[in-house]
Amino acid sequence: DSDSYFFKGFQFNHSLFFTFILPIIIFCSSYNSKIESTLKYLRFILLFSVSGTFFSFILTGSITYCLNAQKFFTINVPIKEQNDTKIYYVDLSILEIFQFSASICAIDSVISLAFLMEDNEPKLNAISLGESILNNAVSISLFNSVGDLKEEENIFKFVLPFEMLLYGFFIFLLSIIIGMSIGVFHALFLRFMKKYNINRVQEISTLLLFGFISFIICDCFNLSSMTSLLACGLCMSHYTFYNLKYQTREESALISYSLNIIAEGLVFSSLGMTIVYYTLHMMSVRFIITELILIIICRIFTIYGQIKILEICGVKQKYFKIKNMHKFTLANIGTIRGVVSYGLSII
Repeated sequence: DSDSYFFKGFQFNHSLFFTFILPIIIFCSSYNSKIESTLKYLRFILLFSVSGTFFSFILTGSITYCLNAQKFFTINVPIKEQNDTKIYYVDLSILEIFQFSASICAIDSVISLAFLMEDNEPKLNAISLGESILNNAVSISLFNSVGDLKEEENIFKFVLPFEMLLYGFFIFLLSIIIGMSIGVFHALFLRFMKKYNINRVQEISTLLLFGFISFIICDCFNLSSMTSLLACGLCMSHYTFYNLKYQTREESALISYSLNIIAEGLVFSSLGMTIVYYTLHMMSVRFIITELILIIICRIFTIYGQIKILEICGVKQKYFKIKNMHKFTLANIGTIRGVVSYGLSII
């Protein structure tokens, strides 16, 4: 018992992660992103992060539900006294399945960007950064929308995934509008405050404060606070940035980048320690392998399948022209799951 209590100290604190660390990562990443590159490749970012995430959510949730209904997922528990193993079936509710489906759709941005340097691969870097940030926001919106639904857990309707999808899209869109509104309002606020000659510390303080306001507003109304932070940060990087003093522009970028690196370092350090805690738990090998296969299938469709469908539908190839090597790179890097996926799965 004392050993179990000791190892619980290594458990990942999801409340701390979603309240403090993740907002810093989302806001600082979006504020430091180059809006010109994001707009230039926006068609790829929306295609991969929005429609690709929605497809992955429906396919993963539906297949997992069917296999769970057939009692496909099992856990083998060894019995020391009898030198044998006992099989237990994993029984998940429908809401648990689709919440897990939403969480497993969140790709990792830190590891992917570590392989795609902006100087060497500017196009892949812009697409990967925009997709990862927006993908995480969409996944969190879907996760929250599934949790808000009041359905009978033992009844599966064909339209249920699409109801979740529509509700998640509504939350996602409304959160973006709130975030963009606050970002634009902050730019106007700074322009109005120029006549009062506020100092650089006050300018940076209001930058972080208004980002926190967008987070609080959406959190109070049960919307996607991460999506709001994303939209707010992108608006500030384009509008607010040019209303700051010249020195404050450089300082704000440096401070936000430093906060982002510190937050990411804390998360990965905590995840490394968490492995010690979860080695004490039994795992379903079938479940792990199945979800890994579904991740690969969904990623292949997201990168290759969607572009092919657009070509078949008559969309001009020049609008979605991307090299085969770039497709292969995005498909492989997009299979990595990170802190957002893990954080959602343990709530």
